[in-house]
Amino acid sequence: MTLSIHPARPEWVPELARIHAQSLPDDFLPSLGRGFLERVYYPAALASAHAATRVAVDEAGRPLGFVTAAHDSAAFSRDVVSGRAATLAAYALRAALRNPLHLRKSAAVAWTALFGRPDPLPGEIVFIAVDARSRGGGVGKRLVAAAAEHVRARGLRALRTKTLAANEGVIGMYASLGWRVRDRFRLIGREYVTLVSPELSG
Repeated sequence: MTLSIHPARPEWVPELARIHAQSLPDDFLPSLGRGFLERVYYPAALASAHAATRVAVDEAGRPLGFVTAAHDSAAFSRDVVSGRAATLAAYALRAALRNPLHLRKSAAVAWTALFGRPDPLPGEIVFIAVDARSRGGGVGKRLVAAAAEHVRARGLRALRTKTLAANEGVIGMYASLGWRVRDRFRLIGREYVTLVSPELSG
């Protein structure tokens, strides 16, 4: 399969939202709905000056997967939330009406975002997802490399990401690239790990 990596384009947002929701259906942001991803999250993410979203596309120009890499993760989160608190609350309330437990999830995520201790590593792979039809062909590794290139070009020597502790396949992919598990933590009732890259040279 021939693929290339490109900066995300606005016209790809619906496809990025689809891949995101398909790949991470139980994650907090997809639980707010595809409309939230398409109309709120990705337009804000693409506009942020503190991160870059890179998309793997095939020879026909079809997105196969994407990665959002922040060189200042805290500032990126502020970019996404800034001026959108009421919209975020409306989507969270709508999700809570569908599932009352979602209100507790929303509160836990908001508390962590607002009052959590900043990570000493500012560089982060915020999201990475590959279309189910394109997994196992090296797309994920190419996207990780694109994320590393983005933060390295901005003077960072390492980056981090988080994933569910049960995602053994994802953890294995990162391990094959030299990443290590730094710590474990709980969020919205689930066990996560933080993975840290080897030193980025070049």
